[in-house]
Amino acid sequence: MKILISPEPIAKRTVEGDLGVYVNMKNIVEIIGEKNLAKRLSLDPEILSECLLNFPPIPKSEMEKNLVEILTEKAVIMSMHRHAGGYRHLFGESKKTLAEGKDLTGVKWIIGTGGALTKLPNRIEILKKVAASNKGDKLLPTPEVKILIDNDYIMASLGVLSRYNKESAIKLLKKSLKIEEVEAL
Repeated sequence: MKILISPEPIAKRTVEGDLGVYVNMKNIVEIIGEKNLAKRLSLDPEILSECLLNFPPIPKSEMEKNLVEILTEKAVIMSMHRHAGGYRHLFGESKKTLAEGKDLTGVKWIIGTGGALTKLPNRIEILKKVAASNKGDKLLPTPEVKILIDNDYIMASLGVLSRYNKESAIKLLKKSLKIEEVEAL
């Protein structure tokens, strides 16, 4: 039964600029709440506040890495929830369910790119939490989705390179994603 109101293109790249883990850290911290974040990190809230004021672009300590993982997880899940459509229930003589927005349930791959998702040790686990975050009301990717990582953080450049040397761009893409074959998206 088809219930989708607004279909989505086959392939699409998105960027959530307000959810940047370093540049827009304050936005994500505000969404999570400093007290909740301090609790998750087992830190005194004052120590966390001081840490956030002097946070380095590249986390070095274990605490800094843990903080970035928590922020990255929140940013990833929020961005996917923003993009995914959902179900709307209409009540009348009978209950009808409509799907509105983008249906991401058929997504085959989630490709992680960007500073945090290319370097964090638990980046794959973070991306797997997208499907686990579904409470049944969103059209999110399913747990069967494959996770790929832009390990060399090169995808943005490959679009330009592909105009001049498609074969080299594909070779670099496969290397960065650590895959043998890239299926047509």
